[in-house]
Amino acid sequence: MPYERLNIQLAVKLDSQGRLPTELRVKPTQGELNAITDMTYAQIVLAMIRKLKSLSSKINEGLDNEEMTVVAKRHTCAHDANPAFLCTEEDI
Repeated sequence: MPYERLNIQLAVKLDSQGRLPTELRVKPTQGELNAITDMTYAQIVLAMIRKLKSLSSKINEGLDNEEMTVVAKRHTCAHDANPAFLCTEEDI
């Protein structure tokens, strides 16, 4: 059976009061809501991941113990259903 795996590792900096960035705390505009109504659940999830990724940063960036915490990949695997199909992986 084919499957799709999402590998997500994101670190979003909190503000000085320990809250998520303003972009994630505001309500969507009517235009954004209208755009969402034309999207599938999968498209909405991928759009949300892209938004989070745009706000993410590496932990300890530039230091010796820097962590790669801005990773979002989409892995599609269908070779179980048909050995002729290859797995694909793309950045989200």
